[in-house]
Amino acid sequence: NQPGSCARCHKGGTVPFLDDADATLENAYTNYKLILNDRSWGIHNPGYVIKLLKDSISSIETPSCSATYLLGKNDKRLNTLRHFRDDVLSTSPKGREIIKLYYLWSPFIVKAMEDNEMLKEQLKEIVDKILEVIDSR
Repeated sequence: NQPGSCARCHKGGTVPFLDDADATLENAYTNYKLILNDRSWGIHNPGYVIKLLKDSISSIETPSCSATYLLGKNDKRLNTLRHFRDDVLSTSPKGREIIKLYYLWSPFIVKAMEDNEMLKEQLKEIVDKILEVIDSR
């Protein structure tokens, strides 16, 4: 299961993933092509193949929900936000527009938080205040 255990073909492990989005996508595609063109179909080193694919997928996946990125995917407060979205916002045209805009802009907000820790902390404070208001209802 270790990269490089097959000396004839895979010397060195997964292709590094960089902060450059184009390079990341190119490297993920390189991993895909490596597996696609591996004549053993990954049988001789399945752990390595799985690692390549997981590294590739995780490198190009961006959380589409800024609240999930901000709070963490297992945070129970996400359920409060989801219920507010589903039970309050989604019941009116303006609320549905807010939901639509949130999901449209969320990937950009996540990227901005990745690049700016201060912004992330400020947004976390705002979400905490929103949660206080929702919980007080």
